Amino acid sequence: MCALQVMPAVRRTPRSADGEEGMWRHIARVAAGLTVQGGLELLLGLALLIAGADSDAKPLESLYERAVLGMGPALLIAGGCLKAYAARRNRRFVGHRLGLVALCSSLLTATVWFCAPTGLALLAYGTVVYRDASSRQAFALGESGKTPDEVRALLAARQKN
Repeated sequence: MCALQVMPAVRRTPRSADGEEGMWRHIARVAAGLTVQGGLELLLGLALLIAGADSDAKPLESLYERAVLGMGPALLIAGGCLKAYAARRNRRFVGHRLGLVALCSSLLTATVWFCAPTGLALLAYGTVVYRDASSRQAFALGESGKTPDEVRALLAARQKN
């Protein structure tokens, strides 16, 4: 005798009338990820800058050493500053393109292997969130001068209808 198991119903997020899942709610998570990633990149960039300035260090020989100790600090510091600044603006639903550029800067900072796993995961997650129609709508409302609370209230009301 074969018994069939009934799968429990999966609770899904409410959908709006046009079928959107409301990815705009994830913008704050992406901004938090950008803040953490940017801060860690700044710390690592400063540490590599100090390590590269060691007076007793031998000259850089391999291509990897030149890339990590030569270009790594500059890439990490620039990428970290960009991510931190973009995260600050994205929390207010402002700077959609800046957020996408900050996410794409993870490709450059991934040359330093320590930043690659989290940076590339944040790039994939953030790109999905930021390219969503509801996220673009949230950024459009933020760019038009609405406060973050007003944007959340407007989009939540539209999603309920």
